[in-house]
Amino acid sequence: MFDYSKALVSSTLAHNAPISTISLISTEDASYTIASASHDLTGQITEITLFPDGSSSSKVLASLHLHTAPLSSISSSGTWLLTSSWDGLVGFWNTTLPASDEIPEPVANDHDRKKRRRINDSSRPKRKAPLNVLKSHTGRVSQCVFSPSELKKAYSCGFDSTVRKWDTEYGVCEHTFVSCVPLKKVLFLTIRCLPELVGKALPCLGIDTRREYRIGHIYRPNSEHIRSSNIVRYTKSLFSRLYASINTVLLGRW
Repeated sequence: MFDYSKALVSSTLAHNAPISTISLISTEDASYTIASASHDLTGQITEITLFPDGSSSSKVLASLHLHTAPLSSISSSGTWLLTSSWDGLVGFWNTTLPASDEIPEPVANDHDRKKRRRINDSSRPKRKAPLNVLKSHTGRVSQCVFSPSELKKAYSCGFDSTVRKWDTEYGVCEHTFVSCVPLKKVLFLTIRCLPELVGKALPCLGIDTRREYRIGHIYRPNSEHIRSSNIVRYTKSLFSRLYASINTVLLGRW
């Protein structure tokens, strides 16, 4: 954690592999509850507490178990969580801490099982199971976000060249929006669901499989397709930043 002056405030070892995304669940006084997604195939709910003397403490409250490939993103609405993964799945979770494991811990053999019974695991983070598993993508899912205006609605984008809208309560895909860019295949990397653009536009950023173009897209909720607003040829010396507005997405040098 860093303060606004970019000074390090707290650090903790939360995962056994690189962390892809973190999301703030809640904050109370000097205590912060965050969700994290990692390449170790799990998500975690962690509580970090900052003390007046400058010290801090952290505790993993629960671990999220569903995916069989690295997690690409995690998103929080305060009460609910979304996880996306390279296994093509999107997980829908609540942030309630379970009293016991909802997913059994894998055991290699009978000897390990008997040994584990003798160990006091009251302080061990509980293993959470998802409320729903959202299945529709046919490739890696790169990001998932909650809708800021519709309760229990979400969006995800992936390497299958689609953006999908979900009903998380029933676990169904409501709409599939396919890229209409005349390229072989678009790998959608990121999606933004901005409150000021609700009902107007949903910016997406992708790259084609030949790695020659960076593509800015606009999904318009009242349309059946994703409209391409700008395509810029990509070279190794060109870095791009996505600028989103209601009418256009620009790729600019920086």
